[in-house]
Amino acid sequence: MEQAKGRALDVACGIGREAAYLAELGFAVDAVDASDVAIAAVRERAAERALDIEATRMDLPGVDAGFPRPPYDVICCFYFLQRALLGRIAGALAPGGLVLYETFTRDHVEAVGGRMPERFLLEHNELLHAFDGLRILRYREAVIPGTQRSRAVASLVARA
Repeated sequence: MEQAKGRALDVACGIGREAAYLAELGFAVDAVDASDVAIAAVRERAAERALDIEATRMDLPGVDAGFPRPPYDVICCFYFLQRALLGRIAGALAPGGLVLYETFTRDHVEAVGGRMPERFLLEHNELLHAFDGLRILRYREAVIPGTQRSRAVASLVARA
């Protein structure tokens, strides 16, 4: 196996789509999720494709011990919001590391008509301010039309 391009972390990885992509790019990836089913799927995908992914079941709302092996060159989190993790994500970045984050805003309910508990919805500019200690490279809040349904999200790319 060749030397990894760096370390990456996929937070709330689900079935590991982003973890697999990062591993295919050459990163050594830690994938964490609260679901045993999701972690089993990630491990199976990694084994089938010989990808450098270490999948770990982690109670994300209660993650006090931190992430498996920081610091990370890339951290991604998509469609998951646990506000207590935002500072931990920023703190787990290596110098110059990137965070890519996208999740639903309150407009997902108010403008699009989606159903979701308010605790899982970002306020306007909340994601932007959650990472204000980092250099914000790209930020947007938008309603993204879809073929099945639209979604309202905030997206951020920032560098440590």
